[in-house]
Amino acid sequence: MACLAVAVSAAAADDEAKIKVSPYGFVENQMFIQNRSSFQAADGLLNFFPKDENPDIDGDDLNEGLNSRMIAINTRVGLVFTGPDVLGARSKALVEGDFSTAGMCFFLRQGHLQLDWDADRLLFGQTGHPMCTDLMPGTINIAIGSPFNALNRSPMLRYDHLFLEDKSLDLTLAAIYQFCSGVSVGPNGKSNEYQTNSGIPEMWLGLKYSVNGFSVETGVDWTNISPRTVNDNNRKVSERISCPSALLQMSYNTGKLSLRAKTIYGYDLTHLNMAGGYGVSKINSDGSYEYSALRQTSSWIFASYGSTWRVGLFGGFMKNLGADDDLVDTDKLLWVYNGSVNNIDMMYRICPQIEYNVANISLGLECELTTVYYGDTVGKRGKVTDTYNVTNRRLFLSAKYNF
Repeated sequence: MACLAVAVSAAAADDEAKIKVSPYGFVENQMFIQNRSSFQAADGLLNFFPKDENPDIDGDDLNEGLNSRMIAINTRVGLVFTGPDVLGARSKALVEGDFSTAGMCFFLRQGHLQLDWDADRLLFGQTGHPMCTDLMPGTINIAIGSPFNALNRSPMLRYDHLFLEDKSLDLTLAAIYQFCSGVSVGPNGKSNEYQTNSGIPEMWLGLKYSVNGFSVETGVDWTNISPRTVNDNNRKVSERISCPSALLQMSYNTGKLSLRAKTIYGYDLTHLNMAGGYGVSKINSDGSYEYSALRQTSSWIFASYGSTWRVGLFGGFMKNLGADDDLVDTDKLLWVYNGSVNNIDMMYRICPQIEYNVANISLGLECELTTVYYGDTVGKRGKVTDTYNVTNRRLFLSAKYNF
């Protein structure tokens, strides 16, 4: 925080540089209460899905039971620096952070510079993944629909070109590198080392058309990771797995009404904090592995109406479609979402909300019901059968002051 204050003072004092500094952000306190333990992050504010049954010696489920939390770590501060034109383009830089990942340490959410020409835009630095932030549901909780929606901020080089006279057609190209908020799973748990060892960035190609409050976007994403560089005998190996995915999303906004929907289909979406993973499909004579990724489909819809008083409803669904090939060992050589949860068949969420907005104050109430279908049997291709379900009901309260 002290560094941010120094940066603001220095920029404001430098008249020759003609840099304009615009602060923004919010102070937010949040509280939740739920009926069972769940996979979560940010001290519980990022709620993903409920944990499987875990019976004790008497048959009582250890993951069942009320738990609650109140915390203000989602408080956020951002600075926009607007400077002189560079190479004929308007220049801008942005830095943004909060405390939601590192507790009492200030965590960098965004840090990038941007150049804007008439029909071209170049961004260099850390910002939201195109599959995440180009369209998000308007949930009150900070998970923005995850794990049904992508949740990822990463360093990238992103280029946008606007077509047509009204600039309603946007072509996006991006080369993306994994960071701590969105990384793949593998033999050493969740880590960005698998992409780092690959040496190849994640690639994104998207096309978006917008007119009269309506927008539709489609895109394809491709990752290439190297799960291991050394085999079990401490010999160097060259292992890779490529995972494509595709997206289709639409939105319509008119007056107080907002409608949004997204569907994603792909292989190993774990770097987007969604379900996925991959396993070993073959062990070669030199001790190296060949891999096959799990396929998933995930969709959500969101509708809201109002301004001062706003009501909304989120619905999400995810299905595990399994791998294309038989896997060697689904117990030990299958790396899945959250590192160890390999028996999920599908899940869904229903989340109604109501929000009151006046001046700089927002008060929100959300009721989130998330049901996961776990299974007793994991097949050779990672598909799950003999299912049963567990449900988490979470009541979420938020009080926010925006500035």
